[in-house]
Amino acid sequence: MGRAGAKRALCAVFVLTLVVQLLMSSSAVFAGRLGMAAMSINVTSATYDLADYEIEGNFRLYCTDVSLLLAMRDFSLKQAIAEGTLVGNTKGGLYESFVADALLKSGHALHFCRNESTKREVDFLIQVGGAWCPWR
Repeated sequence: MGRAGAKRALCAVFVLTLVVQLLMSSSAVFAGRLGMAAMSINVTSATYDLADYEIEGNFRLYCTDVSLLLAMRDFSLKQAIAEGTLVGNTKGGLYESFVADALLKSGHALHFCRNESTKREVDFLIQVGGAWCPWR
């Protein structure tokens, strides 16, 4: 990568960082809500204390208002949900958003753990007391 390419990559990371910060800090707009998005951070090990095993910059963003997420999609998604015909990645992603929203509203910080060599992952790890609890 040449000098111009490195500058573009650095600029893209900077802009993405600003967008993520904006989405995460927009709680004033929703009168005390968590903001428009919440972060789930990848950990290297499902070991207590999860914060000690966080991988900096490796995260997922979840929309904290699932009804807003649905409103941004076309009517066919709402129809598929109502008819019970929703399948594939859309179904999994939507259910993941529902679970993330419920866990966040219960006061839990979100983490996930992905094993790159086996391509297996636990979608949600939360800490309860002095231990962690998997949610998949």
